[in-house]
Amino acid sequence: MAQWRQEVAIERDLALSYVVKSENLWKVAKYNPRNTSEMLEMGLSNNEVRVRGKKILQLLAKARRVSPYDYPKRILRIADDPRYKKAIRLLQEKLMS
Repeated sequence: MAQWRQEVAIERDLALSYVVKSENLWKVAKYNPRNTSEMLEMGLSNNEVRVRGKKILQLLAKARRVSPYDYPKRILRIADDPRYKKAIRLLQEKLMS
C-alpha cells in the first residue's frame, strides 16, 4: 500500500498525506478492514474512503492472498544490532575524552 500511495502521489503531484494519511495507512495495514464501513470506524476520513477506499480494499484483498513464505524478510532494527550499541558506546567514549 505504501508503494501504491507513493505512485499516486507522484502521478498526481500530491503530498503523500493527501493520498492517505500515514496514520490511516498504518491502521488499514494493521487492522485489515473488509469494507468501507470498517475503514470509517477506524478513523479514515470520509474523503479518503470515498476517493481511495475501493482501491485500498482491492490492495488488501490482494495482500491476503500472498503466502507467508513470500513475505519480505523482516528488517533488523538498528537498535537491535549489538554492533550498533558497541559502536555508539565507543563514539561516546571518544567524544568524552
